[in-house]
Amino acid sequence: MVWIVFALFLAVWQVVGAFNDNAYYVSSPLEIGRQLLVWGTDGYLWPHLLASVESTLAGFVVAAVLAISLALAIASSPRAGQILEPFLLAAFSTPKIVVAPLLIFWVGVGSAPVIVLAALSSFFVIFYGAYGPLRDVPRGYFDTAAVLGAGAWTTATRFRLPAAAPEVLAGLQQGLIYAFHGAVLGEMTASNTGMGYVIMYSATSMDSASVLAALAVIGAVSFVLTQVLGRAAQNFSDPLTVEAMP
Repeated sequence: MVWIVFALFLAVWQVVGAFNDNAYYVSSPLEIGRQLLVWGTDGYLWPHLLASVESTLAGFVVAAVLAISLALAIASSPRAGQILEPFLLAAFSTPKIVVAPLLIFWVGVGSAPVIVLAALSSFFVIFYGAYGPLRDVPRGYFDTAAVLGAGAWTTATRFRLPAAAPEVLAGLQQGLIYAFHGAVLGEMTASNTGMGYVIMYSATSMDSASVLAALAVIGAVSFVLTQVLGRAAQNFSDPLTVEAMP
């Protein structure tokens, strides 16, 4: 059904575009498809797409490790949570776009600021997706950990984290998309490669077909990334349940 609706949307767009005098500015599905075919056959698309994916994954991995580690540490220490929460909320509320010029000043242009911006965009989504569930794990898990003689590290990683795994994985899924958004944003401001750069270059050339083609690629990559991580989340099973605890 989804594909039928999508096909109808493209058909209506194409028909309406045929009678539009401003087609130069909005292009059409056929022109966009033709542009994608040209990019795919002449090799222009693949280096930019690969650069965006690599920066996204690098930023996402850094953000995921740091965010989940910090969420575990703060969830295990209510006092630390009270102290750090206002600072984290202030940093989360700051628009990431305003950090881009500072990153250029600090690390220059190229892949480094793109990866950092991808990590920043993803970090807080992952952190807040994990922090609440990790903090609110049912008491039964900790009673079981205490009976088994588990230390603080074992309790955090073998009991607290698995108990909150579904919510943590949902945060990771959203974080991956935000990492991609951050990477594209970084490429638009501080790089000469990647899909963000393609959009900016095409826009300055007044090439609407190329801009929309790049947006179509970005949308497709976002869909694939969420599907891959979604499948991984579905395959995860929590070996511990509160009902099974004494």
